[in-house]
Amino acid sequence: MESITKRLLAIGLASLVLYILLAFRYPLEPSLVDYRASWVSLNGGSLNWSLAQIALYLSLVLLYMAALDQLKRLSRKELESGSISPCRQRWVNGLIVSIWLSCSFVLLTAAPAGESHDLFDYAFRGRMMAEFNANPLLDLPKEFSDKAFYLYIAWHSHVDTYGPI
Repeated sequence: MESITKRLLAIGLASLVLYILLAFRYPLEPSLVDYRASWVSLNGGSLNWSLAQIALYLSLVLLYMAALDQLKRLSRKELESGSISPCRQRWVNGLIVSIWLSCSFVLLTAAPAGESHDLFDYAFRGRMMAEFNANPLLDLPKEFSDKAFYLYIAWHSHVDTYGPI
């Protein structure tokens, strides 16, 4: 295994470890119990945990950039030599897909808190149009506070210029 492939493997494993840390810190269950949970509420408002989370995300971005750099070097090196081994290409592709699947599986166990709440607003505004014959750009969601899924939305007293789903 060439050094570039070894570096790609190391980058992928480091990313996987960081995702595992994220999943352990923010497990899925509390987010399912409290549907309005956010990263701040799940970490108790701790500044230290917030800074650690920022460092974790920064590290993931840097690892991603390092992986892109290694792939660019791999392509350039093989293009200059004029030979791309099909076996080597399968190995690198398998490595990328395996690490991606592993990271995806780990993230399925992590709380989506703070990352996907807008989806509730979009869905509710879609219901406002389709079921209640209301215009989400004029009518406030609080006028429909007795309807299903109202508790899940964040913007009760504001029109939404992003529009519904």
